[in-house]
Amino acid sequence: MTTVNCLGRIARKEVAKLSMEKKKKSTFQKITNVFVWIMIIATLGSLIFGAIFSLM
Repeated sequence: MTTVNCLGRIARKEVAKLSMEKKKKSTFQKITNVFVWIMIIATLGSLIFGAIFSLM
């Protein structure tokens, strides 16, 4: 193997190792994530409720 090929393999292993580690979320990211999920649930709920209500 050439030196460049060996270095490329080592670099790929390091990138894979870094991507496997779990990153801590900041408080802002946690709050934003909760807000996004609430909005998704509210959107789906209103869509389903509207569809059921229109059938009645």
